[in-house]
Amino acid sequence: MSKRNIIILAIVVVLVGAGLGYYFLYYTAEPEQLTQDASQVTQQTTDESESEEQNGEDEEVVEPITEEDLQVELDEKYAYRQELRDPFGNVQQQEPVIQEEDLTIPFRLDGIISNGNQNIAVISTSEGPRFISNNESIGDYYISDVRDDQIRIRYKYLTVYMKIGGALVE
Repeated sequence: MSKRNIIILAIVVVLVGAGLGYYFLYYTAEPEQLTQDASQVTQQTTDESESEEQNGEDEEVVEPITEEDLQVELDEKYAYRQELRDPFGNVQQQEPVIQEEDLTIPFRLDGIISNGNQNIAVISTSEGPRFISNNESIGDYYISDVRDDQIRIRYKYLTVYMKIGGALVE
């Protein structure tokens, strides 16, 4: 046999196997209970309609639905509360929005030291001077970029720039 015929035979065997697997998984189980229940319901409905025809009731009288019919009286244990509970009531409220002018940064930029392609910021804090490079943090304040004349500071969702001397710029 040639290579082509072997490949075709393998494909046919796989397809036949998949078809047989599908048949045995989904079509061998007989839904007897559903068929029996459905036939019983159909038979009961047919018997009821035949008995109504024999009684001479050809027309069915439909009474209009009133608002009293729609009122449902609940037991006391199933009565609903009038006030609604806040599902997020136990979640702590978010912090108030901080504006750029309300932000007080606890350090000051005193200078920037350049060494080729790397810049290091000299920062004065309450503990004394510190040397900070890119991607370092001081408490909640994250120094994301040290440039030649300023640093970029991220505090929560707010980003500000600080020039040498401690002045904030936009």
